[in-house]
Amino acid sequence: MMILVVMYHSMAFWLPGGWFNQRPVQESYALGLIASWLNSFHIYTFFLISGYVFYSMKYEKLKYIRFTEFVSTKAQRLLIPYSFVAIAWVIPIYCIFFRPSIGDLFEKFVLMESPSQLWFLIALFVIFVLFYPLSDFVNKHIIAGVCLMIFIYWIGLKASYFVPNVFQICSACRYILFFYLGFILRKLGISQLRRIPDTLFIMVDVGLFVLYTWINGMAGVYQAVALMTYFFLNVVGAVGAFVILERLAERIDIDSIIIRFFKSHSMEIYLFHQQVIYLVLTVGNGKIDAYILSAGCFVVSIMVSSIIAVGMNQFKLTKYLVSGKKK
Repeated sequence: MMILVVMYHSMAFWLPGGWFNQRPVQESYALGLIASWLNSFHIYTFFLISGYVFYSMKYEKLKYIRFTEFVSTKAQRLLIPYSFVAIAWVIPIYCIFFRPSIGDLFEKFVLMESPSQLWFLIALFVIFVLFYPLSDFVNKHIIAGVCLMIFIYWIGLKASYFVPNVFQICSACRYILFFYLGFILRKLGISQLRRIPDTLFIMVDVGLFVLYTWINGMAGVYQAVALMTYFFLNVVGAVGAFVILERLAERIDIDSIIIRFFKSHSMEIYLFHQQVIYLVLTVGNGKIDAYILSAGCFVVSIMVSSIIAVGMNQFKLTKYLVSGKKK
């Protein structure tokens, strides 16, 4: 999933709404379309997996017993990397490319309304804080839990149109439903889902994406249809990606050097890759074919962020600052 996030950011430059401080000299509808498709499921899958692991840790391994200890642990794992990477890496490079005012920096990184790729850390932390007090109830009352999570999702969706996304609260409300979906999948098991062929997951997901792309932007009742289509696209995409990747994990050699490396450094690669893409785009925009430039963004960002990850993990202090882990 981390690799898919890097892939998405390597193509996001060609999204219709823009993504960087400049527009691509060489347009590519295909790259923008692939980026839009990836964006319809990759982050949703991350939250689903987080809920899946949360259930396992709390109700099977009997961890996360005390709320205060749980929040303290998650603050170390998420807020410390956020603070360090924002100050040492994201903000300085953001200032170079976007020339923000002090007010812009305060809103984006202190109020955390849009702190580049680091928003995920804050949204996940808020979800943990919101979900934990509800976890025992929604574990025992699944139907009521689904209704509650849909209600919170609806609040987050509506609020995002009217209020600033301070501390990623609106985002957390929108994604908590997918966190709970992963929670339920772990509780009930996925044996039934495993009977669904990969091709069927992909066909339904692509079909929903084509339908959404076609009706999105239409006026009137089509707006509501587009919204519902996108919701089901998110659900099918997240569940499908989880099941497909779970199957894939059974077929690959998890002890290979490459898999072990990414397993150990995926967090750091996620934290540092986006700003490397900014640099590659600045150098290559208008000078390199769009597809080669996108591939270059992916390869160079993986390589450079991997080197940074290895360097950070050489010392206890820097390892703690980017991972929140003391060991």
